[in-house]
Amino acid sequence: MKRLALLGSLLLVLMSVARASDIYLAQTAQGGDTGADCADAKAYTYFNSSATGGNTYHLCGTFTGASGTTMLTVPASGTSSAPLIILFETNAIMQSPRWLAGTYLDDGSSGGAIAIINKSYVIVDGGTNGIIQNTDNGTRNTATCLNGTGTGGKCGTSNTSFGLYAKGSNIIIRNLTIRDIYNISGNDVATPTTDTADIHIDDPTTNISICNNTLTNAMQGLISFATGSGAQNNDCQSNTFAAGQNIFLNTTDDHGWQVDMNPSAASAPNIYANNFGSGANWSNGPSADIWHTDGIINYSTANGVVATPYIYNNLFYGALGNGVAGDGSPTGFIFCTYGSGYSNSGTACNIFNNVIVDTQGNSGSSGAAMWLGGDSGYVVGPHNIYNNTFVNTRWNITGTNSAAKSGWYTIQNNITSSNQTQNQFLFDDGISTYPMLNINYNVYYGPNQADWTWHGNSSSFATWKTNCFGGNGTGCDSASVYGNPNLTASYQLQSGSNGIGEGTNLTSLCTGQLAPLCFDKPPNVGAGGSLSGNNARPSSGAWDAGAYQYSSGVVPPAGLVATVH
Repeated sequence: MKRLALLGSLLLVLMSVARASDIYLAQTAQGGDTGADCADAKAYTYFNSSATGGNTYHLCGTFTGASGTTMLTVPASGTSSAPLIILFETNAIMQSPRWLAGTYLDDGSSGGAIAIINKSYVIVDGGTNGIIQNTDNGTRNTATCLNGTGTGGKCGTSNTSFGLYAKGSNIIIRNLTIRDIYNISGNDVATPTTDTADIHIDDPTTNISICNNTLTNAMQGLISFATGSGAQNNDCQSNTFAAGQNIFLNTTDDHGWQVDMNPSAASAPNIYANNFGSGANWSNGPSADIWHTDGIINYSTANGVVATPYIYNNLFYGALGNGVAGDGSPTGFIFCTYGSGYSNSGTACNIFNNVIVDTQGNSGSSGAAMWLGGDSGYVVGPHNIYNNTFVNTRWNITGTNSAAKSGWYTIQNNITSSNQTQNQFLFDDGISTYPMLNINYNVYYGPNQADWTWHGNSSSFATWKTNCFGGNGTGCDSASVYGNPNLTASYQLQSGSNGIGEGTNLTSLCTGQLAPLCFDKPPNVGAGGSLSGNNARPSSGAWDAGAYQYSSGVVPPAGLVATVH
């Protein structure tokens, strides 16, 4: 009898766990208030007091929070085998006139519609079309908001805000749309706009994946103080927590900084297969709080810390804007720099297989494809820049680094094709020296007054190479070519292109986090895209220049890439 009673108790416990594994939440309690489905959902306040690891909490319908608040704060951690999951049901929306935000400079103050504070093994999943949004935050009475309370339906508030905040370890944020956190228009006069972000990852955070999200309308799409390193995560939809930092298959647009990486300890994030858009709306910053527009900006926030990001397989398609004198300016689609005041700190960037297309045209200064900046007392480099394709960028690779050492800029197998007037393939301000360059096997084309401006010399291709050799540079483009690379509308090589076979073989480098270098860029990146469909580069013989391989056609093994479901 005791045995039967024990078995019966165990069965009741198991049944209870099964019933509790999926709990449905709404703005207010629905139906029977059991949490069994959306028709009987519990009020969201249940989550804040009672959520536990191992359960999935389904969000039903529209959740409207008061201005300056956070609606869901994760109260408990999960485990590796039983994570705590927040899942948006179809058409679920979390909205507020303005979700709460602390300051963005790593002071530990949280915010967002959802806040994860010092918790582990948590997944936030937008499901089919989950949305987090502000409805009334942006340039006062100038930019259009979703449901503005200002004059004429414009934005009624101009204030700090986060869409989602996270701090902890083993966190996945996926499948969300986060939008309208701050709508900017014109020469904004509101200083709090700098402290707006769709996703804020605070310090300390480790082992985080952010994937398949669509982020629009904030000063920063993603700001991250996370640390650590690990191999590429190949499956956004898996509930297995990958080591390191993986930011992939996201689409971002209308941010001053699309991604802002600034760790305070050793950090080697993987930023790959994303689709980055424009920052032009943010190039006219407020005079009281100046910014410069960038795609990905990388810098560290502690003395002696040199971050080593891996930035690859991305599409940058947009404009950084012109800026207004005294109020901000474009810098680069990829900006590797340092945090002012943090001595012996900075970044050493690994940048490969990216396509960078500047859509601004010849209307004025539009920033660089890559800006590599450093000064005495900081460590910005060495940088490895391989197999990228730059299209219509005004400045392609800009180096302003008085502290760079010999061979710190390795630039190989890239294609630059620009119709910009006064296009400059290499540009510096007269400080950077030739010995810092290890440059070769590139393709250049710029019919409209293109030149090389380095160490105070502006020159043609032939003169550039002579100056580089005379200045003790390495490679000095001796095996590079000048001419139209004959790219397709999708920036791939066509038959007869001078980029075919132009690159050097870099197979020996394809280890660790550089392993994806031995494959070219997947054709369809960003939210809804895939990590597959790309080609292996040959293990022997010449590589093609640029982000895409023309001749191989070999599909990568499943162990390296996988289709996102």
